[in-house]
Amino acid sequence: MPSNSPSTACPSQIPTTNSPITSAPTYSAPMPIKAQFTDDYSSIVLSFDKESNTPAHGCHVFTNSTSKTFGSGARCTWTDPTTLTVFLGVGFTISPNDTVTIEKDNFREK
Repeated sequence: MPSNSPSTACPSQIPTTNSPITSAPTYSAPMPIKAQFTDDYSSIVLSFDKESNTPAHGCHVFTNSTSKTFGSGARCTWTDPTTLTVFLGVGFTISPNDTVTIEKDNFREK
């Protein structure tokens, strides 16, 4: 699950100066474009529209309610910056045509 991608720290306070304020670059979360079960229904492969910053714990990109459907011991691994594989755990309840909900604040574009 760990990723070699660097994480970006965001300061909690910004010092006041006399310099004009400039805006920071705007980032948006990658959007899922496809979620498909593997042939043996042991995993779900999600594809995103752009590269993500691939957080160290891939399953944290999902809402709590979605993560619970993956079962006990589920693992999520980024196979590349646009592909996330969910290895389903014991007792998973997610099934084809269910909705997978992304927690957009947990990752962003690379």
